[in-house]
Amino acid sequence: MNTRANTNNSNMNAHETHSIRRLDQIEEKIDKLADLVILIARAEERVINLEADSRNSDALIKEIEDKIVCLEICVNTNSMTVDATHKLMWILLTGLIGSFITYITTVNSL
Repeated sequence: MNTRANTNNSNMNAHETHSIRRLDQIEEKIDKLADLVILIARAEERVINLEADSRNSDALIKEIEDKIVCLEICVNTNSMTVDATHKLMWILLTGLIGSFITYITTVNSL
């Protein structure tokens, strides 16, 4: 009977050892799953931050495009003003040179 008790006790110890190993394996898997959940949460947070940065960049690009359009309008207006001033200066310079030549010709013929 003593050997039977030892056999039962030995079977029970083997079963407990197996159960403990199995529980340790399950605990390791749960720890790995917890780590993966944390990694997924961090990745999701990065994606959210990237989306926010993208929206901010889009807004800044739109603002810059609007400023470029305003600058184009201003440059076109200034270009027309400079062209008109340039033409007026040539007309005045031509008139001044013509008047000077006429004056010299008139003075020399007297």
